[in-house]
Amino acid sequence: MSAAKLVKEIPLDEAVSGMVLAQPIEEKPGTYLMPAGTKLSEKSLHTLKNRGVLHVTVVLSPADDMRGQAEMQVDEQLKRVDVLFRNSRHSDANRVLMNCLRRYRTKGRHDSPD
Repeated sequence: MSAAKLVKEIPLDEAVSGMVLAQPIEEKPGTYLMPAGTKLSEKSLHTLKNRGVLHVTVVLSPADDMRGQAEMQVDEQLKRVDVLFRNSRHSDANRVLMNCLRRYRTKGRHDSPD
C-alpha cells in the first residue's frame, strides 16, 4: 500500500520550478491551462502569472512537509512566548528578554523578526 500524497494550495509566488501540480489549473470551466501531474518550470510559472493565476495546488515532497511541520512548531512556540509576556511588555527588561526569545526561536528562518 502506498503512502497518501500530501497536497497544499499555495500562492503562485511561492511556487518554484520542479513542483508538481496536484490539481489541474482551469482558465475557465472546462478549459485547462495545465493538467494535474504537470511539473512546473520557470516558463510555466511565468505563463501562469501572465494568465492571472493566483494559487496552485501542489504535491508536497517529504522535505517540504517536514519544513512545514517545523514552521508550525516554531509558530506555536512564538505564540507561547507572546502569551507568557502578555502582561509584562511595558517593562523594558521584559521586552528585551521577549525579543531575545523570539530571535532564538526563529534562528535560521527567513522571515524572522529583527
